Amino acid sequence: GDRAYATAGFALLATSSIFMLAAGFTAQSIAGGLGYPGHAFSVLMLVGIIGIDAITTLPMARLRSQGRPWRFAAINITSVLVNIGLSLFFIGYCMRSYNAGESNALIDAVYDPDLGVGYVFLINLVSSGVKLLLLLPSFPRPAWYDKALLRPMLVFGAPLLVAGLAGMVNETADRILLKWLLPADTADTQIGIYGACYKLAILITLFIQAFRFAAEPFFFSQAEDPKARETFAKLMN
Repeated sequence: GDRAYATAGFALLATSSIFMLAAGFTAQSIAGGLGYPGHAFSVLMLVGIIGIDAITTLPMARLRSQGRPWRFAAINITSVLVNIGLSLFFIGYCMRSYNAGESNALIDAVYDPDLGVGYVFLINLVSSGVKLLLLLPSFPRPAWYDKALLRPMLVFGAPLLVAGLAGMVNETADRILLKWLLPADTADTQIGIYGACYKLAILITLFIQAFRFAAEPFFFSQAEDPKARETFAKLMN
C-alpha cells in the first residue's frame, strides 16, 4: 500500500543520499584506487548516476505493480532517447568535428575537449536526471511514511541485498580485474573491445529484463492463491 511504498521510498532516498555524499567526499581516493588518478569528476558523475538510478527504481516498480505499462515504457524510452540524442550530439558531432579540426560557435560554446570520455558519464547522468524528473509526480508523500514498517522491511530485504550484491559483483568484476590482469600498455584497449563485445549480448539481457519486469509483480499478486506453486512451476518451465 501507500504506507509501505512511502516507507521504502524514503529509506531508499536516505541511504542513496548518504552514499552519494560519502562517495563524493572521497571521489579523488576512489579514482586513485581504480587506477585513474585525476578523474575525480568522472567518479562524481558516476556516483550521481548510481544514486539517481537507485532512487528511481522504486517509483518504476510502483508503476509496474499498478499495471501502468504505457507510462513505464514512456519514461524508459524518453530516457533512452535523451541518452542517444546527447551521444550523437556530443560524441558523434562535437567530438568528431573537433578532432577533425572543424569548429563553429555551437561547438565552441558547449563542447569541452578536456572532458573527453567524461561525456559518456555526463550523458548518462543527464538521462538519469530526466527519468527522475518524469517520476517526481509518482514519488510518495511524506505523510504516508510509517516508521513501524521499516524494521520488517529491512529484515525482508537484507537477504535480497546480499544476493543482489553478489550478482552485480559477478556481472561487473571481470572488467575491473582485467585492468590488473592484462599488460598495462594494452589493458584499456582490450577492456574497450571486451566491453563492446559484451554489449552485443544486450538483446538477451533485454529479454531477461522484460521477463523479470512482468514476472515479479505477477508472482507477488499470485502468492496467496492456493494453486500458486502449480502456476509458478508452469511459468518457470
